[in-house]
Amino acid sequence: MPENGGVGRQAHNDGMTLDELIVALEAADPTLVLPLGFSNPHSYRGDYMDLAFEPTANVTVGAMLADARSARGATYQGWKGGDNTMDAHTACWLDEEGRGDGETIGPILLALLLAAGQLDASTRERLGGFESQWIAKPWKSA
Repeated sequence: MPENGGVGRQAHNDGMTLDELIVALEAADPTLVLPLGFSNPHSYRGDYMDLAFEPTANVTVGAMLADARSARGATYQGWKGGDNTMDAHTACWLDEEGRGDGETIGPILLALLLAAGQLDASTRERLGGFESQWIAKPWKSA
């Protein structure tokens, strides 16, 4: 049984589980610097059993992978108390620590992070302008 009580638990809103995120990051170039990425894993305030990473500018894929790996098996305290241990099935979010209104990290969002704003015209067309709306959000620097 997963430690966070998520027997068979799926990530929210077509998001990725922690292990899915780790596998996807392992397939990418660890030296690639992303203008937009994430760091600082923590318990997600929207659902304490879930994991969130803070949006971060100018971070390598390798650093993101290290943070994701460090979160697997880690225990974080929820905002109202209680210990929450993250496991393979834990849902992943992108949100600042202390907030609970983030976005799930799913395949499309991760693809945009990895593409680092270098999407070709056909990909932009398929996404219907999604990337320009997402990139317009404010981000902190590493």
